[in-house]
Amino acid sequence: MLAPLQKGYLTSGYKTPSRLDHVGVDIGWIKLGIVDPDITSWDDGIVIASYFMSGGGNTVVIRHEGSQWYQTRYLHMKSRSVVVGQKVLAGQKIGVGGSTGNSTGPHLHFEVLLIPNDYKGYAYRDVFRYGIDPLLVTFFNEVTGTGVKKMTENTDKLPLAIPKFDNVRIRSTPAILANNSVGHVPMGGLRYLGESVELINGYKWAKLLFDGKVVYAALTLLEVQSNTVIKEVIKEVEKIIEVEKPIDVTLSQNGITVRVTK
Repeated sequence: MLAPLQKGYLTSGYKTPSRLDHVGVDIGWIKLGIVDPDITSWDDGIVIASYFMSGGGNTVVIRHEGSQWYQTRYLHMKSRSVVVGQKVLAGQKIGVGGSTGNSTGPHLHFEVLLIPNDYKGYAYRDVFRYGIDPLLVTFFNEVTGTGVKKMTENTDKLPLAIPKFDNVRIRSTPAILANNSVGHVPMGGLRYLGESVELINGYKWAKLLFDGKVVYAALTLLEVQSNTVIKEVIKEVEKIIEVEKPIDVTLSQNGITVRVTK
């Protein structure tokens, strides 16, 4: 999951104490001397809304389907370059940053929603039901700016994709081509970003993070290990060890002493 713009700085976080209803993050660029930055898609997906609204200005909404179903929203853009029904790839330009709608200055208001699998609709207020902190699931390269917070990659929250064999190829695009191989998935694995929307060459393609870039490998050749699942397994093992610790008890009654060990 990629940052929606190349460079910027955080001007307002998710549900701050002074703005509990702010269910997204605001990212600015003016202090870096940037003008009209490209706004890009967080991940592969399908555009489900592209319109102008009084509050959010030029707005684009993208549905991302995979092992989980996400929705991302991009508000206050100067212009939009995608239409409803259009398929987009991670990092693809969807518009230009601006200050349209109810905005105090040039910035991008960016939202991420984690949606129930059985809900495929779109309603603006869904963000208050399903919105999550974008910084938990988004990769921001180092950004700078005087007096602003620095955002960095946080890979430890992502699942790990381990190769089932020692020669699973990494590809720059989700397809088997003669010129798109960029090496092999290391046996220690790579961080897993989701999967492609469609079958290509008969495979679903896993999106992986390699050297700060999104790369692809055939999903059937990988074993995806969720950090959450691994942590739960460790907890269960700890519980078993606690229950089965050695017994050494001495009991005394009516002058008779018995020692029970196991």
